[in-house]
This record gives sequence, C-alpha cells and structure tokens, in this order.
Amino acid sequence: MERRDRPPQLSGYDVFEQLCIVEKGKWDNSSDTWLKHWKKRSIFFELPYWKELLLRNNLDVMHIEKNVCDNIIGTIMHIQGKSTDGKKARMDLKEMGIRETLHLLGEDGKIPLTCYMLSSKKN
Repeated sequence: MERRDRPPQLSGYDVFEQLCIVEKGKWDNSSDTWLKHWKKRSIFFELPYWKELLLRNNLDVMHIEKNVCDNIIGTIMHIQGKSTDGKKARMDLKEMGIRETLHLLGEDGKIPLTCYMLSSKKN
C-alpha cells in the first residue's frame, strides 16, 4: 500500500519555469530533486496555449485530424510526398518476401497501384 502523499499538481507555468531553469543549467542537483526528472523542454511549449492547459498530456486533436486526413488522402490519391507508401516501403516488402503484387516494377522501380489507390484511367 502506498503511504506517501501524492506529488503536488503543477500548473503549466510552473512546469515551464522548471524547464527554463533546466535549459539554462542553473541548478544544484542536491537542493532540488525535481530537476532530475526533466531532460528537455517539449516542443509543445511553443504553442501559445500549452502553459494554460490543465492536462498537458492531451493531444492537439485539430492537428492530428489534419495529419491523418492528409496521409489518407495522399495515399488514396497517390500524391507524391504525401504518402508513406514509397519505394523504400516497397523494397522492404520485397526483402520480407510478402505482398509480391506490391513489389517495384522493372528496373526503373515504378510503384504499382494498390487496390485502395485511385487511378487516372477510366474503367
């Protein structure tokens, strides 16, 4: 059974101040034990509202939705640079010996369309 008191809940401003101290390297390891838990400042503190959040481990849903949508549309529409389905991924499939219909075609390494990609040809 846990007998210790729970740690104090820090506001976003308190966390940000602690991280600024850690970044500057102005602390004494023996005096502040909380400093050993911080290694670097999250890039999320660049967001103007991040310090004001009560739950800083919540994710920014708007940007996640946009990124997921971009990836799905990029893959379906076969937009160059917007998909993770590229030549390296196809070479990995060949190396693993799976999904032979998706291996690169010919010596120029053309990527064959998958069943979920749209084609510009009319059927």
